[in-house]
Amino acid sequence: AIRFLAQDLSMAGFWGNLANPSAVAALGSDCLLSLDLSTAMGMVDGRTDSDPSDNFECITAANHEDATDVIFINRVHGVGKKAADLSAANNGTAFLVTNGNTGRLVLYDHSDSATAPGADELAWRYVPRIYYIKTTNSNGDAIPTLYRQTLNATPAFADEELIEGIENIQIQFGIDSDADGVPDTYVNAPTAAQLLQAVTARIHVLARSLSQDNQHVDTKWYNLGEIDYKPTSATDADNNLGTQKSANVYRRVYTATVVLRNVINLAALEK
Repeated sequence: AIRFLAQDLSMAGFWGNLANPSAVAALGSDCLLSLDLSTAMGMVDGRTDSDPSDNFECITAANHEDATDVIFINRVHGVGKKAADLSAANNGTAFLVTNGNTGRLVLYDHSDSATAPGADELAWRYVPRIYYIKTTNSNGDAIPTLYRQTLNATPAFADEELIEGIENIQIQFGIDSDADGVPDTYVNAPTAAQLLQAVTARIHVLARSLSQDNQHVDTKWYNLGEIDYKPTSATDADNNLGTQKSANVYRRVYTATVVLRNVINLAALEK
């Protein structure tokens, strides 16, 4: 779970060899998101907004594990392809085609040369993603599971199951308010302006066992950044992270911090 989130966050705002993405037209829209290069990230802070459909309509409150963060990461894949590298097997795949100065978002069609890169262009697979915790796994078992919405050939976002037993994710962003490249404060619910000042992202993942052990009772507190969380407490005022969870599972917190190199560059372009 950490690896999935860290890899995508570290690549947020990566547009291949395109120097300035501002003039690239949108490919369409889905899930209340414009499929374009105007933003590198977006999020719903689970502590303050338990209904992510206000921002991401493809994720309903009923399927979303209460009070967990939802994170949108916008980028292209790290390897650009030439026309000779593409075939009919890539039909319907979204690409950013660019010569480094100008670019266009396309759904590739091997029979339509207009969607293929020219002699001086590369095609970078467009991979916007939305990560969230779903209340059940794909079998319908009541095990919280890390899912992500990925772009398909419509283009539209579609569910992809990643890791069972992920009960909570909390993302904090390191905001560099004085432009020295070092985070001055970590923020749980950054504004769009603050996201442009983000230089790091701190990922907190709470994992739990898939099966229950009735001989074990979890009474621990778990630190998820600025939050102290007791899953089995339904009343503690500081435990602002949703409803009471199973007491008969084992839990562990994992944390990682990643550098947001491309977001820093986007902030420079905005200026």
